[in-house]
Amino acid sequence: MKKGAQSHEELVVWQLSYQLKLGVYQLIKASPIRTDRNLHDQLRNAARAAPRLIAEGFGRYLPGEFARYLRTGQR
Repeated sequence: MKKGAQSHEELVVWQLSYQLKLGVYQLIKASPIRTDRNLHDQLRNAARAAPRLIAEGFGRYLPGEFARYLRTGQR
């Protein structure tokens, strides 16, 4: 019997945040935002932060520690 997710990629929250990241990338590519380098970089960094932090936090072994990590984004 499977006890839980074996990988961060199995988490619905990670899947949704990854899809959002891809959507932001497409928006940036297809809009005038691509010409504003500072805004472009800020949006890309923000979009990639959530799936990265979820994946990093998944590696923490205790469920309570993982939950605190997701709430605060603390490293």
